[in-house]
Amino acid sequence: MRGLAVLFCVVLIVMAFLTNNALASSPSFAHKLDVQVRYDNRSNRPSREQYRLRYYPSFSFSETWSLNSFVVTGDDFSSSHNTFGGDTVDHLYARRLYLRHQDNSGKTEFGIIPTYKGRVSSTGLSKDGWIAGIRHVRSLKNNSALEVVLGQLGDPQASEAFNIGDEDEYIEIEYSARMGERHSYEVSVERILQGSFLRTEYRVSPK
Repeated sequence: MRGLAVLFCVVLIVMAFLTNNALASSPSFAHKLDVQVRYDNRSNRPSREQYRLRYYPSFSFSETWSLNSFVVTGDDFSSSHNTFGGDTVDHLYARRLYLRHQDNSGKTEFGIIPTYKGRVSSTGLSKDGWIAGIRHVRSLKNNSALEVVLGQLGDPQASEAFNIGDEDEYIEIEYSARMGERHSYEVSVERILQGSFLRTEYRVSPK
């Protein structure tokens, strides 16, 4: 829990700095709630009824600085559904808490941050998971960007999201670029769970 205490101290210091310096725009609060109910019927197991709740609160100090969180159902890193009538009906955890600075040159996120671009990538990381660390994305010329992530990969138990210090290291360096309106590519080097990976991705969007 020592890492968590340090994280919150840093957050409080930055919040005090931002407030005392009276940045351009007035502070504001925003939030989004996403609720889903589904019937899961697969041939290899009994059918089940499930629900998912995702809550995204955000407090903006200015046009460039914000404090963000994420609260979701589910009982582990890769799960975000609770099952009606089962042992997992009432799981609800805060999985992220991070500061974000964003302007025309890019963005920086620090704290318990979202996984790879907030979505599932070839690494298999869940979009509802987290990384304890820092991400910096720098916008470059010619519609390209460089992203660097340094930190620790969250424990696979959702309830351990804020217990920082005993997790596996996570390192990612990625270069991405667009070639016209339809074509884009990404090249990255990643170290996850004591394994190193080279990933490339090429995309073609329909007209």
